[in-house]
Amino acid sequence: MTPIRFLILSLLFLVVPVLAGAAEKKAPAAQGPKIDPKAVRVMSLTASTSDCIGDPKTPLCAVETVMACMLRRDMNLCRRAGVDEVALAPPLDPNDTYQMPYRVLRQRLYRKQDIPKDLRDVDWLKPGYVEVVISEPDPDTGSYAEGDKRTFMVKPVNGKWEVTTWAVWGAD
Repeated sequence: MTPIRFLILSLLFLVVPVLAGAAEKKAPAAQGPKIDPKAVRVMSLTASTSDCIGDPKTPLCAVETVMACMLRRDMNLCRRAGVDEVALAPPLDPNDTYQMPYRVLRQRLYRKQDIPKDLRDVDWLKPGYVEVVISEPDPDTGSYAEGDKRTFMVKPVNGKWEVTTWAVWGAD
């Protein structure tokens, strides 16, 4: 190997990791941990299988923070995930032992080419946004196939993730 080629390769091994590290610091993690759509997660008034409620460091963490906000009727949690206004139901009895089971069906990072032309001007879907789909079981049968689905759109903001909008579908 010639000395110049050795120098160029050495510089590449030094510069590329530094540039990659700088890119990681600018953009928050888009996906987070791998999703298992069959895994049942649980949230209650005081606990959760999620370890990031209140810390929207990934799209799923932002979604679970908003879900906890609504379950626990805690507007401060919603604000942490970028939701400033939402009508919350009256507070639950603090001794309530209700547990909300759910599954994370998928996360999808949108690129420019993924967005249909007729949706390119909407404010809730832009390149870099992530769609997170949650499934809850039917309260009567316990079947996830018959239960509600929730789609959340999440965007990166200053090193964290914020929920821009959500919709419930499959509900009666």
